[in-house]
Amino acid sequence: MSSVERSASRHVAMLVDARGVYARELVRGIVRYASERAGWVTCDMSQTAGRRLAAQLTDWQTDGVLAGVDDSGVAKTILNSGIPAVDLRGTLLNAGFPTVRSDDEAVAQLAIEHLVNRGFRQLGYIAIPNDSCVPTTDAFARQFLAAAAAAEISASVFRVRSGEPASARQTRLTRWVASLPKPVGIVAGDDVHGVLALECCHRVGVAVPEMAAVLGIGNDDCLCSLSSPSLSSIDLNPQRIGYDAAGLLDRMIDGESVDARDVLVEPRGVVTRVSTDVLAAEDSTVTRAVEFIRRRACSRIGVNDVANHVKMSKTTLESRFNRVLGRTVYQEIRRVQIERVKELLVTTDAPLKQIAAQTGFCYEEYLMRVFRRVTGETMTQYRRRLK
Repeated sequence: MSSVERSASRHVAMLVDARGVYARELVRGIVRYASERAGWVTCDMSQTAGRRLAAQLTDWQTDGVLAGVDDSGVAKTILNSGIPAVDLRGTLLNAGFPTVRSDDEAVAQLAIEHLVNRGFRQLGYIAIPNDSCVPTTDAFARQFLAAAAAAEISASVFRVRSGEPASARQTRLTRWVASLPKPVGIVAGDDVHGVLALECCHRVGVAVPEMAAVLGIGNDDCLCSLSSPSLSSIDLNPQRIGYDAAGLLDRMIDGESVDARDVLVEPRGVVTRVSTDVLAAEDSTVTRAVEFIRRRACSRIGVNDVANHVKMSKTTLESRFNRVLGRTVYQEIRRVQIERVKELLVTTDAPLKQIAAQTGFCYEEYLMRVFRRVTGETMTQYRRRLK
């Protein structure tokens, strides 16, 4: 192939086993980037390894590699080829080339905020081994425990053992779920184990979400929707990971010097379903107030509307609200509004003026000021970063 021909096209090998939902979303992100760059040609090499992989990379005159690397032999083959490469998993330490992956710390903080905002003060985390289809590992437990400690929340960890028979794993997990103080918020390292946690709760008669709220990671929409009850889950934004990894590889092929370091992508947010749609509070009035706010926050309600709904004076309601949730009624209204704004920014192409109208803000400019004050960035920056 001549230098002119090679400059006109890019042969990019993908070593991504796309049988799982998460991996397929990674590939969609890569394909989206390729569709925007004339001359990008991709090839699936996920089923090859060893000498065969090395030969195929050479025969195809590969310009770059995007790989979900979880095997040291595959990593060594890629390094020895001298071809620019980007890892999409981050499960191997010091693999020798840059990694684009989900930001574990941001995911842990998001999970804990989601459950703490619902009144949970006891948490549990189901740590899964490296062979899971979603790249959250046992190391993520450290981030979870650190974030819980920072929030002064009690937390415990259940560790899944690699190769453990399914029946033994379910028995151990059921005992662990039964032993946790209730009410409890449980975060599972992936949606498969989130569904398993729901089954364990059912076995020991723990009501979900009232006594145990369960949150998965990965947002496998089919699995989450079919579980009973439906499973809330964190969207890790794998399409963005794939897209950003492809962009990084493109620059490396152009000769840009890149450190062998992690590039972290923030999660898109929590997709709330029945398994966490609850407020864990003994104060029924506060519970009714929060439920009203969640339904009506984007309808331009105020503190008076909430107090009238629960038939209580503003002063008394504010006192009980602060005692249970540690924030004011107004702060809860604003929090729900901003969460809805974030959701619309990353899941739709709606103009900012329309988003303002849909979330209870009279003026686009006012929403823009509030959003920047709360998040530290503009709405456009937030959309560009996470969409």
